[in-house]
Amino acid sequence: MAAAGLKQLSYNVLDVFTAERFQGNPLAVVHVPDGCQIDKSEKQAIAKEFNLSETVFIVKSGKHHFQLDIFTIDSEIPFAGHPTIGAANLLLKSEDHDEKGEISLETRAGLIKAVLCRPHGEATDMAFVQVPHNAHAHNYQLHNSDVLGSGISHNIAHQVRGSSTIFSIVEGMTFALVELPSLDILSQAAGYVQVDNLKGNLDRPWYTPGSLIGTYYYVVKWEGSADKNNTVRISCRMFDGKIEDPATGSAGCALSVFLAKKLLWQGKSINENGSEKAQTRFVLEQGLDMGRRSTITVLVTLRKKDGEVLTVTLGGAAIKVMEGTLSI
Repeated sequence: MAAAGLKQLSYNVLDVFTAERFQGNPLAVVHVPDGCQIDKSEKQAIAKEFNLSETVFIVKSGKHHFQLDIFTIDSEIPFAGHPTIGAANLLLKSEDHDEKGEISLETRAGLIKAVLCRPHGEATDMAFVQVPHNAHAHNYQLHNSDVLGSGISHNIAHQVRGSSTIFSIVEGMTFALVELPSLDILSQAAGYVQVDNLKGNLDRPWYTPGSLIGTYYYVVKWEGSADKNNTVRISCRMFDGKIEDPATGSAGCALSVFLAKKLLWQGKSINENGSEKAQTRFVLEQGLDMGRRSTITVLVTLRKKDGEVLTVTLGGAAIKVMEGTLSI
């Protein structure tokens, strides 16, 4: 029994971007009931206690409308893919949605619409969310001559394919996109880009000191274009400092937008919705080298004439692993 005066909050732990327990990326979901006031420092303490890559706090703010506050063990962040997909799966499976099957999720990065569906060929339902985006390729790129001193290990630095673009999906969520030649080399990936080691400056406001910059290693399973189903399949690994993340939706979105634009400019976007839009589907596998296989789906729609990003849709499954009550 909790001591008198303590606030009681229910929580779930989910595995996200998977339909299998003990795979994917673990997420703590804390439910904040009506009338319960939890300040930022208390949320930060709870996130630190869970000690997972992210903890999300859900507050119901209206009919079919929820506020999401996302915390790492160190700070609050504006958006992250796996907390959003995890929360969306949990809420949509409770049938708390409107007549269109949608719910609205309010994040610091913007309002997100979420829906639950089962894509063709899939064995389980998945949540899909319209990701807020302000995509930006930084003027400074990590050229081959710069890679050795960036923080990436020497063995891997010599294997990097071409220049590595530094790309933000929203302000404060930035990734160095490092392409490698094979799955064997990907399995050996080590090291991470350190901002203080870069020979150029990153663009504000997309990157400011202290905001996230992850290193996203990837191998594209293509021959320069999407497959017959207009799907680009990618294997990847993400390092945030010395910590590897088993599934990173925001990084997957950043990489997918970058590659969608590359396909468009090369004339290799094969699925055109009408004369003005080009759409490509990306399926990213992450976490295999950690023993936590994750599958991330991203659908990118561009305006054909200038490559402007029209929509970024992130999708994935989630499964409940634990539940309980915490006191604060």
